Amino acid sequence: MVKTLKARQAGHSRRTLASEIVRTLILLGGAAHRDLVLDSVVIARRRDGKPVEPSLKAELTAAFDAYCEGRMRAGTSALFTLPFGPQSLRWALIDRPSVKVGAAHARAAAAASRLDS
Repeated sequence: MVKTLKARQAGHSRRTLASEIVRTLILLGGAAHRDLVLDSVVIARRRDGKPVEPSLKAELTAAFDAYCEGRMRAGTSALFTLPFGPQSLRWALIDRPSVKVGAAHARAAAAASRLDS
């Protein structure tokens, strides 16, 4: 029971962190260097009075990986991609080839708001 509760809490936290990454990437134009994204989330949290734990950057990276194309578990919808390959430090919102970039970012923002629920 305790293990299930912890797993559920970790999943909720990961979704919340993923939504913060989505919002940050939208503000940064849809893609940015990993360090810029992480630092921007930390700055936004401090500005909003939210806690900034020493492990936050590692938790954000885990959240990115959980929703990153090619890295996530089956049944999870990808929100992010590494546009320059698996060793890339550039994080980006997933982009559908048949959809204009603005619409893809709007969908990513909608997905982020669903994650917060």
